Amino acid sequence: MTRHSLTIPLHNLTLISINTLTKNGPWYRRKHAAAWRALTSQLATQAHLPTGLDYIRIDATIYKNRLNRYDPGNTYPSLKWAIDGLVDYGLIPDDNWSHLDGPHAHHGGKDTTNPRIELTIHEVENPYA
Repeated sequence: MTRHSLTIPLHNLTLISINTLTKNGPWYRRKHAAAWRALTSQLATQAHLPTGLDYIRIDATIYKNRLNRYDPGNTYPSLKWAIDGLVDYGLIPDDNWSHLDGPHAHHGGKDTTNPRIELTIHEVENPYA
């Protein structure tokens, strides 16, 4: 199994939770989704990730700048937009069940100097092929 890594720095991005997204409406989603998609696609290009993969599993490890109580799974909107950026880049053809397992969100700890999301992308055999 081949693995790839991609680090998304959180210095200039807002980590959006499902709760925040629900409260703030469609304009809020559009604004943040575009930023996440564009940055992740750009980072994938810089990292020379492969393209045209058939099936992957993604683990997302979240390092926040403070240790407040949060639910890593509740960060799904940000993770979804990041994966949309990977699709835009061409890593996989689509982010549906036939090409993607995940994202699986994990708490990585506190890092005040380098808050980030580390994506671990596993190339795996497509169980639906």
